[in-house]
Amino acid sequence: MLFPLIPIRLHGWLDEFATLSYLAAAVALGFEGAALWLLVFAAAFHFANTRLTDYPQGHWRAYSLATHAKLEFIEGLGLLIAAWFLRFETSEQQLTFVIFGASQLGAALAGDTRLPAPSL
Repeated sequence: MLFPLIPIRLHGWLDEFATLSYLAAAVALGFEGAALWLLVFAAAFHFANTRLTDYPQGHWRAYSLATHAKLEFIEGLGLLIAAWFLRFETSEQQLTFVIFGASQLGAALAGDTRLPAPSL
């Protein structure tokens, strides 16, 4: 990315917020069945991706932020595809998946994926 819009540290905090948002939406909007489990899976996937990334929020630093962004992109596509599969559910559920999917695509594309500066 030539001009990253989301700095690395902010990206980490947004990742924490995304995980909590998935779970909060599932509870607050009364999701059930497949929609509930898809959001729970997305939250777990996002939580693991956050912990495995080599950036300030990461704990195990197993892979780079560039890999994190690719996984986030796949997650975003998965959420958008889930919205299509949930077309027989409520419009609220569909919209939730579209918003979360689009936000993940945006984070993947607008995030700063350069290597973090070494901490002293």
